[in-house]
Amino acid sequence: MHSTMMAGRNNLARRCGRQTRSKSLLLGCLFAAVLSVPAGAKDLQLAGKFAFPTDGNLEKASCVRLTQATALRLASSPYQCERTPLSSGKTALLCSRPPGGRGGYMVFDTKAACDSERKDQANAE
Repeated sequence: MHSTMMAGRNNLARRCGRQTRSKSLLLGCLFAAVLSVPAGAKDLQLAGKFAFPTDGNLEKASCVRLTQATALRLASSPYQCERTPLSSGKTALLCSRPPGGRGGYMVFDTKAACDSERKDQANAE
């Protein structure tokens, strides 16, 4: 009987060990998923910067200060943000949806830079 009890305890210990490993693996996967945001999006500090929409009538568009909510939306899927060269020789951050998607924004550090580029693009249309 003593060996039967020991065998039962060993089986229980093995099952508990498997459950603990499974939980650890699950938690590890969840943690990795949270950290797997693309580096470019994770590092963006867009709140407080200025942007204008790239689709629509650029003459009527205006540069607006990005709120935290809008900044988070642009830094997440489906938007992809990357530096793009401008005709002035400077660069801007272009946040756009994948091909076929509507909507995109050009993001600048200052309102003056944003207004200048918006006017340049409106004149080029």
